[in-house]
Amino acid sequence: MVKFITYLPVGFPDYEQSVEGFKTLVDAGADILELGVPYSDPVMDGETIQNATAVAIKSGFEMHDVFRVARELREYADQRYKLGQTQKKTEIYVMSYYNMLLKYGLSRFADELHNSGGTGTIVPDLIPDEADSWIRISRLKELNTVFLTSPNSPDERLDVVAQNSTGFVYAASLLGVTGARDENQFSGVQEIIDRVRSALRRHNKDTPVYLGLGVSSGMQAATIASFADGVIVGSRFVKALDIGTSELMAVASSIKMGIMRGFKHEVEVGGER
Repeated sequence: MVKFITYLPVGFPDYEQSVEGFKTLVDAGADILELGVPYSDPVMDGETIQNATAVAIKSGFEMHDVFRVARELREYADQRYKLGQTQKKTEIYVMSYYNMLLKYGLSRFADELHNSGGTGTIVPDLIPDEADSWIRISRLKELNTVFLTSPNSPDERLDVVAQNSTGFVYAASLLGVTGARDENQFSGVQEIIDRVRSALRRHNKDTPVYLGLGVSSGMQAATIASFADGVIVGSRFVKALDIGTSELMAVASSIKMGIMRGFKHEVEVGGER
C-alpha cells in the first residue's frame, strides 16, 4: 500500500491548534506525521510554510514543544490502533534544519525524540557525507535518518543517499522550495523514483521511496501513487489548517482517496508492487 505522509509545523497557529491539526491528519488516515520545527531561515520552504513557521515562533514555540507534541500524538495514534481504528501504527518523524539540532545538542535531541515515541528525522540541509555524527547517534537511539534526493542528483549522490537513508528516501519532485504546484507538474517525475530505486538495488536495499514537494490535490496524489511508495504533502495542509480542522479533514481525506485510487489502478494494470 502507498503511504500517506503529512507535514505541519509544530506550534502553528499555536500549540493547541497544531496538536489538533496533527490529530485530524491521523483521523484522515495519515501513515506518517512529519513534525516541522519552526526555523527563522527555512531555506527549503516556500512562502506558505515560511509564514506559518514565523507565526509559530511569534506564538512562543520552543524546541521542547516538539517532544510534547510527539508524546501526545504517540499516545493518540496508539490508542486508535488498539481500538482497531487504524490498520497500522502511525510513524512520527521530526523535520528540522541541522542548526536546530546542533543548538539543542545532537545526543540530547535524539534521546528526547526516542523517549517521546519518535520514529526518526528528516534533515533537509544535511547531506550524508557530513552526517556521520548524526547517523551514529541516531542508530544508538534506533531512530531512522531520512536523506533527500533531487531531480538532478547524479548517480554518485543517489548511491550515498541509498546507503545511509533508513525508514525511507525523500525524493523531491522538483528543484526549488515547498509549495503547491500546477496539476500537470508530476507527469514526468517517475524517472526520479526509478533512479533512486536503481541506486537502492545496487546496495541490496529495499527502502521505500516517497515523493514530495508541491502536492496539493487528490488528482496529483493519484498520479504519484501509481509509481511511488508514498506521497508527501505539506503546504496544502498548512493552508487548510489556517482555515480550520474541518477544512483540513476535507483536504486530507481527498488526498488520501487519491492515493488509494492511484495505487488501486496501478495494481490492476501492473500487478502487486
